[in-house]
Amino acid sequence: DFLPDVVFHLAGSTDTSKSDHQANDIGTKNLVEILSLQNKRTHFIYTSTTAVYSGRRDTSWPIGEKTEPAPSNEYGRSKLRAEKYLIKKAKKRKFRLTIVRLSTVFGLGTRYDGLFSILKRYINDGSFIARLNWPGLTGLIYVGDVVKLLMDISKKPPRFKNLRLIIESTHSLNLAQISEIMHKELGLEYRKIVLPSFFWKMTTYIKYTMPTLETLL
Repeated sequence: DFLPDVVFHLAGSTDTSKSDHQANDIGTKNLVEILSLQNKRTHFIYTSTTAVYSGRRDTSWPIGEKTEPAPSNEYGRSKLRAEKYLIKKAKKRKFRLTIVRLSTVFGLGTRYDGLFSILKRYINDGSFIARLNWPGLTGLIYVGDVVKLLMDISKKPPRFKNLRLIIESTHSLNLAQISEIMHKELGLEYRKIVLPSFFWKMTTYIKYTMPTLETLL
């Protein structure tokens, strides 16, 4: 039988505007079943996402390993279902498992309809959206650092309990800061639009209704 030493599971559906994210959970199940992983020789590395925390109520503290997942959309829920399935299978079949919850990955070749390409279009179009003083911080990690991280992880499989969870980001910026950097890189003037703090406090209540409205949206 084919027994791989290391499996990097990097595939997934990341477009949160889509309703079908079965590639994340059903796809993961299909992969594990076809590989027939059975023992400690194999180290399975799964790239998950910090989107599993997107609906958490307390945002006054950084995300850590003790932070309880609270996904607010189907993308996050499907990734969390995949994690739970892998944990269950790893315990049963005894293969080693590392789950890496990555923050937003940046670098050349990002998805056309992803955060950075959309923000770039807003900037080039002169949209006011790209100049708002968005307050919330988001975690970022450079794609080259992701590669290095995954290679380092592959050389050091978990030694105890056969399971390891890693939450990884290297930068913390808000959208206003990201937009300002992108304006400069594009050679454009950045003129921030400052909305009052009470406006942003009001918007925090909207996010709690998002899971309910997700199907309609």
